Amino acid sequence: MSIATTPKTPGADLVVIREPKLPAWMGVKGFVDIHCHLLPGLDDGPKTVETARQMAIAAYASGTMAAVATPHCSFRYPFEPAKARGQLKWLETQGPQGFSIFLGCELQLNDESLRLFRDHPADYAINAGGYVLIELMPQSAPANLQHGLRLFSELGYTPILAHPERHPMFWRRHSRLSEWVRNGCLVQITADSLSGRMGRRAQRTAQALLSEGLVHFVASDAHDPVKRPPMLIEDFRHTAELIGPAEAARLFTYNPLAVLHDEPLP
Repeated sequence: MSIATTPKTPGADLVVIREPKLPAWMGVKGFVDIHCHLLPGLDDGPKTVETARQMAIAAYASGTMAAVATPHCSFRYPFEPAKARGQLKWLETQGPQGFSIFLGCELQLNDESLRLFRDHPADYAINAGGYVLIELMPQSAPANLQHGLRLFSELGYTPILAHPERHPMFWRRHSRLSEWVRNGCLVQITADSLSGRMGRRAQRTAQALLSEGLVHFVASDAHDPVKRPPMLIEDFRHTAELIGPAEAARLFTYNPLAVLHDEPLP
């Protein structure tokens, strides 16, 4: 895996741990987590800087080599790009050496968020590239996503829909999601959905989307070190049992790595 990142600033509190060695059968050196609430004090993720550091250590120790910090951009949690960049810079100096962090956000599809994105898209895209992580509001109608898809297409961005398996719109009907994928929308599911920790409906839907070839990324959507931790290794093992290690490697590492480098998916 080749990941370009800003060199870390040495300091007394810098955490140095041995790089995790994943089994050869996994086919990857490490995971790339494109949806992770790592930055402290910005949303419903970690509240303190120490909790954020614990999350970074836990992620790296369990095989994640790079993560995208994705604070919410929503009615409840306004996204401040400058503040997020400052928190990310701090976490880069305090996390484990070898662990790379990039900035994005989880853009809720509402009129205000779409206006902000239209005015300054690079502030909301993953690593200031051509991909943007989006989420539906709980009461979203299909028209909300269709409107957003048109906007992203007009601006030259590729949307990645976060955790559709947890949205009631898709629990019984996958045809609408299949249509959006054909029109250029990519899909990220939550690792804990596959293992059942997000509930049986989310698990059934996630596994069905996998079997139908409608999933492009698996990510942690971590919020804390305990209840929703950023550890992907066991979920990778479970996914590999379902679809094989090569396909699991594509969803956990190679597709998200292409996003970081702003390249087409392999």
